[in-house]
Amino acid sequence: MASIVLDEVEKTFRTLLLDVVKFIEETPNIESSNVSLPEKLAKAPLTIRWTGGWVRDKLIHVPSKDIDVAINKMTGYQFAMCIKNFLELPHVSEKYGKKPLKLHKIEANPDKSKHLETTTIRLFDLDIDFVNLRKETYTEESRNPQVEFGTPEEDALRRDATINAMFYNIHTSSVEDFTNRGLEDLKNGIIRTPLDPRTTFLDDPLRVLRLIRFATRYGYEIDEDSRKSMASKDIKKALMAKITRERVWTELEKMLRGPDPKAALKYVHDLGLYEVVFVDPSNPDFYHPDLVNWSTVYSLVDEIIHETSISTQTIKAIAVHDKESEFIAWMIASLVPWTDAPEAPPLKSGRAAPPMIATVAKEGLKTTSKLWDLYTLSVQHMEAIRTFKSKSSLARDSLGMAIRKWGPTWTQQVLFSMVHEVMEEPDKKMGILKAYSEFLNKCKAMNLLEAYSFKPLLDGKQLAAALSTKPGVWMKTALDVVMAWQLRNPENTDKDAVLEQVRTWKETYQPEPEPPKKKQKKQGELTSDLTTHFLRLTLRPLFSQTPRPHDLTEAGRRNINASVLRKDISGVFDEDIRPWKTKDSWALDLLLWVCKSLDHECVEREWGVLIPPVLTVLDDTDVEIKTRGCQLLQNLLLNTPSDLLKRTGLVPVFEESLLSCTSYLPTLTPEKESITILNAAFPALIALADAAYPISPEQTHSPPKVKFLLKVLRQAFFAGYKHAGENIRVAETLLINLVPLLRALGIDSVIHLKDLVPILSDLLDDPFGPASPALMTAGLKASAELIQVARPRIGYYRGSILKGLTGLWLRLDEDKGLEQSETDSLRERLRDVFAALDDAVKSENEWNKDWAKERKSLTDADERLSKLFAS
Repeated sequence: MASIVLDEVEKTFRTLLLDVVKFIEETPNIESSNVSLPEKLAKAPLTIRWTGGWVRDKLIHVPSKDIDVAINKMTGYQFAMCIKNFLELPHVSEKYGKKPLKLHKIEANPDKSKHLETTTIRLFDLDIDFVNLRKETYTEESRNPQVEFGTPEEDALRRDATINAMFYNIHTSSVEDFTNRGLEDLKNGIIRTPLDPRTTFLDDPLRVLRLIRFATRYGYEIDEDSRKSMASKDIKKALMAKITRERVWTELEKMLRGPDPKAALKYVHDLGLYEVVFVDPSNPDFYHPDLVNWSTVYSLVDEIIHETSISTQTIKAIAVHDKESEFIAWMIASLVPWTDAPEAPPLKSGRAAPPMIATVAKEGLKTTSKLWDLYTLSVQHMEAIRTFKSKSSLARDSLGMAIRKWGPTWTQQVLFSMVHEVMEEPDKKMGILKAYSEFLNKCKAMNLLEAYSFKPLLDGKQLAAALSTKPGVWMKTALDVVMAWQLRNPENTDKDAVLEQVRTWKETYQPEPEPPKKKQKKQGELTSDLTTHFLRLTLRPLFSQTPRPHDLTEAGRRNINASVLRKDISGVFDEDIRPWKTKDSWALDLLLWVCKSLDHECVEREWGVLIPPVLTVLDDTDVEIKTRGCQLLQNLLLNTPSDLLKRTGLVPVFEESLLSCTSYLPTLTPEKESITILNAAFPALIALADAAYPISPEQTHSPPKVKFLLKVLRQAFFAGYKHAGENIRVAETLLINLVPLLRALGIDSVIHLKDLVPILSDLLDDPFGPASPALMTAGLKASAELIQVARPRIGYYRGSILKGLTGLWLRLDEDKGLEQSETDSLRERLRDVFAALDDAVKSENEWNKDWAKERKSLTDADERLSKLFAS
């Protein structure tokens, strides 16, 4: 006769239960129940049994901390309450401990396959469930039975397997086998139902899956009669109709986390249960997976987990390296036949439906979102994974960026791709295994196994600061470009070095006394990647919403049919067609960084992408935006090959747009905006002259360039200065920009000496001049530059120039409104300008012979001028 030996904890618990039984018997009315009992059962003594899994496990010497306690004539909750009341007695708490007992009552819920209330407690480090013995009556429509109090025999016969139907009677300390087959089946390793299998399964079809789970858990065999019933159509139909998908998932998960998932899937396969377990219940006939090669798939996963070859060792080490990843591998093997299902119809929202394999996981099995996502990503990335796997050589950046796109589950997606490929061509299994093993080894050798978690050396804010632009949606993809560079240069981990690569190395053109020669600097690799990325993927989509300038073709060339009218966009809000002016205003900063960071090669390559947004900004109606356009074009021209300008024919287009910017003058344009756009337009015009009409080393002169600059002088400076009138700040701005213009013209400035000298002389001789020291300073700088560039002819105009210089010198003596520092600064500049004039006049004999007399006559007239003329 089989017997069970209790450990010390179990002995203590048994003693407690016997004490509680005695307590109940000695306490009147304590066992009253809301459930009516048969007369025979009501008169029977209270009997406690331990049931099911605990008995089975103890008989095969498997430790168990879970005990199901069955009571013959009380509900589980009633009996548990009696335990609680008993333990609260003073003399009892000393014996069994004073820790309060907490009861957890689980109500009966037939819709969730919970047929009788259960009460759970934790005591003596044991998890204990209390239920009453019961018998069940089923209907054809549901697996949810009508439940009544039953005898031990009835309770045993309603169970799923004979090995789970035995009891341990705590009163007699004996094992009770009311089916008369439990002990024998446990000894022989047989799983069978206590009653006729068909009746048992039709009453509760979930038992089909439970029997598979128990068989594979203990390595037992399901008896032939049970297998035949499990494979029958009516049982499958009942399983589909009566069992909730949550309960199916619970059983499947236990199988695949158990000791022999391969055997469990083999049972599902051999018994024809695949389309009952792995199905979309809302549309079971939508697709019938091809299972011809499925056994190869789950056998392969078993080989990988048990490392049967060198190839599987690598795959296991990287993709199936712990218990959780083993479970996911089995889930991949389970559902991979659904990979080739056709696309489901679009959702009601119009969005594409997820892959059917993900729908089966979600709706058919009620798995976790982690698994849904894995199936979706595996299908989406399968072709890319196969492509990378098949490449003979792999670039670290492209592979690393792919892994980052695939995400943290990428190794499981690789496993999915491999398993699917083996299912397609099982005869090539060894070659496929070898290829994937080599691919994973390459990823490991490149230190890319965790590439998905690599952090960019720069964050978004640092990148935006380095590019001098506002943060925005562009940062995410820009940081991908930075990451690709990091992947190509893993040895470079210096954040400052990366910032230096990204940061602009070219400043915008500014007038300098001795401007350095423009040098073409080769882009850094990261800078080149970023400029290309921003132009093609960030800026072009934004500017594509704005109508292209009418004088520009799509390829960035001059439109010879420029007379064609622009598209009428009146009434269209800027935010609709010019998002770069409103919500995406960061785009202008980004475009400026691109223009500053270009080299000749990149300008040539990206011309068609560059020009439309630059001209669009330049042609905008807002003065502030036009100013940005001037800055953009200036920086672009500094890096544009001359022959490219000639080929595209855009010089006249640029010229027209920039010259129009110099006409934005008060009073039609506010003074502040006028000054800003003038300071942007003049440098851009000079940059255009340099780019369009370069002087080769063999040349000293370029007539086309001179012609262009003289046009700028006439239309931008002379016209603007005349229009400025008494607006001192605008006049000052024009004079400041006259200096680089004269420098660019050089000796050819003499063509307009007759116009320039009077302007400067009258300005300096103005009676109110000293009241505007900044304007006087600008006039003196322009005079000094004019004397320098027109030196061979400046002597003709020495009298007019002296008139302005001496007039300002004398008025500085008379005007007491200036700070002394301002007066001293102006006097110093006056001496410098006179010195330059003196040197130029003395270099020509024609003028030098009278020069000394002319100066003396002036000092004789006013001694104060001697300090101006003093060398």
